[in-house]
Amino acid sequence: MPDRTSLAPLNQTAPQLDPWRDGPLIAQHLANPSTRLFIVLGAEAWCQKCRQVRPAFNTWAKQAESRGELCLWLDLEDHAELLGGYIPDDLPLLLEYAAGQLLRSVVVREALASTLTAPPRIDCQAVPDLHAVLRNLSLV
Repeated sequence: MPDRTSLAPLNQTAPQLDPWRDGPLIAQHLANPSTRLFIVLGAEAWCQKCRQVRPAFNTWAKQAESRGELCLWLDLEDHAELLGGYIPDDLPLLLEYAAGQLLRSVVVREALASTLTAPPRIDCQAVPDLHAVLRNLSLV
């Protein structure tokens, strides 16, 4: 298992990591069990709420590395193959993983900050194990 100090900086290639472009780097970070993973599933092309949440997500994600977190925005259209056909009932959907376990699966209804500070809960039971999918990207 890689030592956290030996990992490349999360923001080395772009402000936002993308699984298609940065898969091995994402997998390297997720190999560390202490890395918390936050994913927002959205569809900016047609989801107004997603377009409203995205700027706050970008700001929050830029600060994530200092907190030992990895934050990814997965677009339903751009990342459909990773999602395995999963389409949430509502968007944007925030997923939080710790040690590979899903802790939070909740629709962002208001501000992203208030969603993140609310107690973790799982509203959507059929969420695919995206932590495992992303952790295995280096094998593809």
